[in-house]
Amino acid sequence: MNSFNPVSFLDMCDVLLKLYRNSRDEGYLRAAVNRSYLAAYVCTKWWLQEEGYEYNQSAEDYKQIEKDIRDKRTDDGPGIKDKLKELRIARVSADYCYCDRIKLDEWNVKLWKNIAQSLIRKLWGAQIPKAPPFCDVCIQ
Repeated sequence: MNSFNPVSFLDMCDVLLKLYRNSRDEGYLRAAVNRSYLAAYVCTKWWLQEEGYEYNQSAEDYKQIEKDIRDKRTDDGPGIKDKLKELRIARVSADYCYCDRIKLDEWNVKLWKNIAQSLIRKLWGAQIPKAPPFCDVCIQ
């Protein structure tokens, strides 16, 4: 069984924020946004896989997972889907937008980290997210 816990990506955000404070290198903020999204994405994907959903590790998985979580979680409506989409958009901006319009500062990075944490708590509660029995990247 895989012992990797994607929630550890959120711990990495704290490390990256500390590095940013010491250097003022914007790359640390961008990496922290990416880690927040990846933690939420992986935890959501694993939760859906436990519920019987399957994904083929394609570029379309991101949007399919947003659709599946919306369809599956009727009890809290679009909340989780909207959070995951907001994090995805922030991640894309952090990775690919280099103009001044991106709101990339410490406050927003902490906000996106908190959004990821709340999404993971809604899905998994207090338990640690469980990895599927095999990796859909290395098993082709």
